[in-house]
Amino acid sequence: NDPLIVLDGVPLEQGGISGNDGNFLSLINPNDIESMTILKDASSTAIYGSRASNGVILITTKKGTSDKLQITFSTTNSIQTRTKLADMLSYDQFVNTIRTQGTSAQQALLGTARTNWNDEIYQNAFGTDNNLSVSGKIAKNWPFRVSVGYYNQSGLLRTDNAERYTGSIMLTPSFFKDHLKLNINAKGSINNNTFGNTDAIWAAATMNPTIPVYSGLNTFGGYTEATVNGAVMNPVGLIKMNDSQSNVRRFIGNVDADYRVHFFPDLKLHATLGYDYAQGKGSVYVPAEAAQNYNTSGLDYSYGPEKKENRLLTLYANYNKLVESIKSSFDVTAGYDYQYWKSTTPLYSEMNTLGEIQKTSKAKDERHVLLSYYGRLNYSFDSRYMLTTTIRRDATSRFAKNVRWGTFPSVALGWRVTEESFLKDNKVLSNLKLRASYGVTGQQNLGNGDYPYMARYMYSKAGANYYFGDTEYSLIAPQPYDQNLKWEETTTW
Repeated sequence: NDPLIVLDGVPLEQGGISGNDGNFLSLINPNDIESMTILKDASSTAIYGSRASNGVILITTKKGTSDKLQITFSTTNSIQTRTKLADMLSYDQFVNTIRTQGTSAQQALLGTARTNWNDEIYQNAFGTDNNLSVSGKIAKNWPFRVSVGYYNQSGLLRTDNAERYTGSIMLTPSFFKDHLKLNINAKGSINNNTFGNTDAIWAAATMNPTIPVYSGLNTFGGYTEATVNGAVMNPVGLIKMNDSQSNVRRFIGNVDADYRVHFFPDLKLHATLGYDYAQGKGSVYVPAEAAQNYNTSGLDYSYGPEKKENRLLTLYANYNKLVESIKSSFDVTAGYDYQYWKSTTPLYSEMNTLGEIQKTSKAKDERHVLLSYYGRLNYSFDSRYMLTTTIRRDATSRFAKNVRWGTFPSVALGWRVTEESFLKDNKVLSNLKLRASYGVTGQQNLGNGDYPYMARYMYSKAGANYYFGDTEYSLIAPQPYDQNLKWEETTTW
């Protein structure tokens, strides 16, 4: 149900990446954003085809415009603190309850320490966001903007931290008396994350407050731990003896070219080349003596790099003409889109500190292509009556050849009522417009990978193999698929 996010004309990859699950847009510096526009109805989103079935968010970043050199610096610094915790017994209430209602075994577990486990795992979290930009003109027709940013936010949970470096360059030159305009854009980011062990949150809410954080012994890294199966683990040990980090890098670049034809100025030709690349990797280390992985001798492994790649080519022609003799304006667009996605993850194994494999994750190689041909007409008569109609033909490599193509039309009618003679001088209504639209959009990302129509087989995992005598054999299991899977259509009006 995620909307399509279009950044400076480049549709972004949705979802997360290894080491930065969740919102992919979090890798973009918000300080570089100039405007955001939301498209919701079927007619306005139809030009983006199947990718826009859940709406579109258009993001435009800042550009250099002034003749004078402008230097801008901003810094935001903050302190976050927890404001509310789950209701629980106080220290005295806990001790009194165990002494009056607990069993003798439970009473024997009461100690003499007074430990506030929530105070041990939470902290006041400092954050800083710093941005520097320089904009102006290299030459008369060469506006530019360059920016760098540094963001660092500690988490309320100790050891949790997110750090981000960003940089962007925007060039917007024009040539031939503005007949040819270019937008050259490059953005990059590096994210370094340290993940606090969130298991400590539950542990802190349920841990015995009468025992100390440290035992004074060498076992379990010196942290006080229960030695029975299923016991709550020391929250501080869960945090301090778990080192989980990730590094995510991303680059987004595009070149836009608009050419207004010299001998036919009502005709504009447009081309966009876009590239979006991200790479995520990480590591996990838990020492062998840590209680959280004591039975498996800890953890010590790396994962990734997962790589995601997105290539875009957009070509379209636009004709815009105002014919005053018939009080009509025409805006006609015809275009072609090509978009290619690729996502790969290498095979990796989760290993303990002895180098023994605990779990293996399979390699992944997913890629698909989306082709689109489209046309759109915007017609207005006397600035009062408006018509917008769109037709698209989309093809996706995710479906079999006989159902690969889909056709998606849309139409919208508008009436600017305040332009009518009976309301034109009305002092109460300054602008009243009625609009009705109908459209069909298609969805080809059905959440079942890039090869849902192909027969696929997978080797069985360890523990699910078969023995012939003393020899263990891997099984090959068929995966679900549907050769007749086709476009999911959404009709709105």
